[in-house]
Amino acid sequence: STQKKYEERYARALNQMGSSLRAGLSIARAVEDVAQCKFVHPSMQKCFAKLSADLQMGLPVSEAFQRMADDCGNEDAQDVALAIAVQDAVGGHEADVVLSIAKNIEERIMMRREIKSIFAATSAMVWMFDFIAPGTILYFCITSPSYIDTYFQDSIHILMFVIILCMPFVGSIINHKTLKRVQKGV
Repeated sequence: STQKKYEERYARALNQMGSSLRAGLSIARAVEDVAQCKFVHPSMQKCFAKLSADLQMGLPVSEAFQRMADDCGNEDAQDVALAIAVQDAVGGHEADVVLSIAKNIEERIMMRREIKSIFAATSAMVWMFDFIAPGTILYFCITSPSYIDTYFQDSIHILMFVIILCMPFVGSIINHKTLKRVQKGV
């Protein structure tokens, strides 16, 4: 999705900015460095170029970062703006804060990928279970017709057979709906 791509690109831009800050550049110069970096996605270059222009116009650092966060409407950008505002007010090393937020974003992205991988395996298992019950019933119909014939002796046994046939299908529907609902949340 667009939000996930933005997170990845933003994390990469923050890593670049954090590295520049750690190298001793001022925050304004580090922002300009990101805006000109060829390894950062053009959309991020554009955002950081606007941020750089705001800083060059004399906007306070915290206000410029807040303006960028408001423009992009991203929670991570809001976190960076808040962290920069706090660092600006109390002092400290911005590089550590920026790199820490970038690391948090990257960890969230990796966690999402791991969860997707787990859901892929779970989905395969759900599909496999969809075929086990009908396959087993079909196997017994072919190999042991006398076993299946016992279900057709009277109405109670027929009802039991119908219930046995319906249960895997109901379970399958429930499993697929649950899987889709959980995957939407990831």
